[in-house]
Amino acid sequence: SVKGLGGTVCYHVRCSVEVHQNNPMGTLRAVRNSLMVDSEFNRGLEKQWSWLHLKKTLREKRSVPLFSLFEDRVMSRLFQVYLFVRIGISLMAVASSSLMYKEGLFQLKNRMILHVCEIIIYLVITIVIGRQDLPRRKVFIRGFTFICIVMVMLQDSLGLMGRSPNMGTFGYGFILIIVIYNYFPLPFNRFLVCLAAMVTVAELLFSVFFIPGAWGYRRVVCNMLYLLAANITGIQVRMVRELSLMRSFLDKRETVISTLTLQYEKAREGTLLSTILPNHVINEVQVDLRSVISSPDTSLPRRSPSGHLYVERYDNVGILFADVVKFTQLTMALPAERLLQILNTMYAGFDRVAQAHNCVRIKILGDCYYCVSGLGDAGEGHSRNCVLMGLEMIRLVRGIRKSVSVDLDMRIGVHTGSIMSGLIGFHKWQYDIWSLDVTVANHLETTGKPGFVHISLETKRDLSDEEFTFQQSDSGDQDNFLTRHNIRTYYVTASDAIDQMLSRQPSFQKVYSRSELEGRTPGFVMDPHMELEIAEQAQKEIEDYINEMPLRNIDMCKRKEDIHPLFLHFEDGSLSEDFRNEPDRCFKYCALFLTFLSGVKYSMQLLELGSSRFIPWFSGLSLLAQILFSVLCWFSTFDSYLWSHHRRFAMFISCSNVTKILLTTSEYIATSFRIRLTFFLIIVTLSNMELVWAKGDQKDEVSSEMGPLRYWHITSLCSIKLCSVLMFYRTHYFLKLLALLSHLITYLSVRHKHVVSRTASGDDVCKDNIPAYTFYLVAIIFLFHIFDRQSEYLSRLDYLWKVKLHERQQEAQVTRTISKMVIQNILPAHIAEMYLSQACEKMKPYCENLEDVAVMFASVPNFTDFYFESDLTEGGLKCLKILNELICGFDSLLYMDEYRDVEKIKVTGSTY
Repeated sequence: SVKGLGGTVCYHVRCSVEVHQNNPMGTLRAVRNSLMVDSEFNRGLEKQWSWLHLKKTLREKRSVPLFSLFEDRVMSRLFQVYLFVRIGISLMAVASSSLMYKEGLFQLKNRMILHVCEIIIYLVITIVIGRQDLPRRKVFIRGFTFICIVMVMLQDSLGLMGRSPNMGTFGYGFILIIVIYNYFPLPFNRFLVCLAAMVTVAELLFSVFFIPGAWGYRRVVCNMLYLLAANITGIQVRMVRELSLMRSFLDKRETVISTLTLQYEKAREGTLLSTILPNHVINEVQVDLRSVISSPDTSLPRRSPSGHLYVERYDNVGILFADVVKFTQLTMALPAERLLQILNTMYAGFDRVAQAHNCVRIKILGDCYYCVSGLGDAGEGHSRNCVLMGLEMIRLVRGIRKSVSVDLDMRIGVHTGSIMSGLIGFHKWQYDIWSLDVTVANHLETTGKPGFVHISLETKRDLSDEEFTFQQSDSGDQDNFLTRHNIRTYYVTASDAIDQMLSRQPSFQKVYSRSELEGRTPGFVMDPHMELEIAEQAQKEIEDYINEMPLRNIDMCKRKEDIHPLFLHFEDGSLSEDFRNEPDRCFKYCALFLTFLSGVKYSMQLLELGSSRFIPWFSGLSLLAQILFSVLCWFSTFDSYLWSHHRRFAMFISCSNVTKILLTTSEYIATSFRIRLTFFLIIVTLSNMELVWAKGDQKDEVSSEMGPLRYWHITSLCSIKLCSVLMFYRTHYFLKLLALLSHLITYLSVRHKHVVSRTASGDDVCKDNIPAYTFYLVAIIFLFHIFDRQSEYLSRLDYLWKVKLHERQQEAQVTRTISKMVIQNILPAHIAEMYLSQACEKMKPYCENLEDVAVMFASVPNFTDFYFESDLTEGGLKCLKILNELICGFDSLLYMDEYRDVEKIKVTGSTY
């Protein structure tokens, strides 16, 4: 965990000391290795939140246009909310002007007309911004539009529509600058900064040339510092939001890609399992495989990978055994690669025929192929399916005669009865069938004639005389097993109608030529273009999500995102603590820009409160402490930079205990919620204390000339302190609201004392300013709270994406492990690696000549006699359990060192 990072660093330091005591020659190497490990980890975390790295990642993933759409969607919704607020302010201005005006009728009429025009303009902009089909790529048009918007807002801020004489020395330029940075749906670039600079210069010029007063340069400098504070706040908050949006977008992209990859991995897993298991048991095996993988016991397996011996009984199923006649001659007549091509295409044809006739291939044993019809299907026609498949197999193999010089043919036996089916062993495990009826079908094949389907009387009873012709066979009389069980046998041939139906099936030449042209790519090989396809599909899904992303409370109610639409808490309470304790890699920006803001505030206090001696000292010490704290927050970033660009110097200074302490402290600040919360509470407390002490000396309070400036100075200080609260991006929005309200209450209490003092001196100017100044601060708090709510929602949404990403990645890893386990249980290890490789564009059938090998067949020859089906053996289940214990015992020998070079091929029946 990230929280354990500090402990990890200390652990490496202790190891270094122990090495120094025991082996002085290894001190430098041990220290270097431990510090390099820690620095690599820290640098990886820092890199994930690096501005340049995130921009580079977006370009590499070709997601810059999509991120721009995502950012525009988020910022457009926020800008709409701001426009609604401006409309509300304008409506209030119209109402107040009409009810409590002290001007002439002509001036009132002009002001109301201008306010109504402003409302209409804002409504039009709100509707236009809300449209999703706007041409967003026309940068010039969008830029010009927002310049016009700024001009409309600026003239209102500067009071060109008529400023109240009691507004004193300020307009709403401070708010407008912050709005430009954090509410305008424009990318964070030079154009946005230029818009804010335009407002800054306009406000400064207006304060110099149009605001009356005789306070000299201090007034101009204070206004300049005040607007500088607005720019610092806007840049910091927009920068952190931009980082968070980029990180959120990339996390969402990875979540979508992981979901698509998981779907692919599950499909591949299903394809793998379907090559060795019937479909009706795949789901059960998948669940049990996951339980084996997730089990804490990772020692040598002592049970089947399927978790237990899957054995099920099926009645009235068709059983087919087929053998390729003269297979040995074929192996000697053809080279290995050509032989493999023929066999691969032939068995692929058998699989296609089996699928067409609802048969399930059980296993291939060299020249033997056997399958079953009726697994998990209680219907009828299973005997017919097997006979039709047998006839078509004969037809397919006879087509090979034209391409090889061997007179190949098929010998096929079909029987109808009951089977026990399941998995056996735990290494190279495969699905198999057992029963007396299986043995009967096997003997029907061995006693049959080439080119014929040899069936039993049980199978004949299920076939129609109109579709097939039967000829009684005496081959069964020559087999002791068939004779002992009184099995009557027949040879079956197809009628003319069945022949015509089979003749419409693709011939072997067509199947073979198609295989030659296309190759045969196993279903478990990853297409090298799959990653590109997944990325393209992810782009489309993300675009759809962005267009439908819920950003309003009503939208969040309609779409369940596991976040409460009103209180913005997780519906799953267990996520709240983890979210709260998540590291904040952007906290260093908060600490740095808070220091800049405190510097601006300190300069304003020196200019405006020169008569007060205590406040500059107090603010100066606070500023110094914040500088030291910022250095601590940025030390890990500085360390990462040194390791990236000046590794030798980084290794040199990292040997210092002071460096280790600073690095550990820096990481602890970024990962500790308690430290960040404590710092937040300290800043809020000190800000309120400064407001209380900002009333200045009593002689200045009663000065009629300095009074209005003093009141505006306190208001501006309170505005800056509200901005300091906004900079804590990851702090809970409700805590920030409480902090904002505490500043407002402190400000009102201070102003109340001023009112009492000024009333005693007979000056009522301050009473007239109170509503305007208070409304100004309330407007800031309201806009900040709206911004904080959306930031909180986006942060929690990003965290949900991270949680889902982690779950998808874990599930994909488990699925990938299952796929690897399955393929390694089918093929030898070195061949499995070839088939698991994702670099192969077209996997060809594997072929390898081995000149010096030993081959072993081990069997339990009397298992057939031992196996019997009765109530005592639970229909043969107990016999199979004993066989499974034997096979598992054989498998366990393969894990011994002396037998590691022995490769198990397969188990069939009771033969290993």
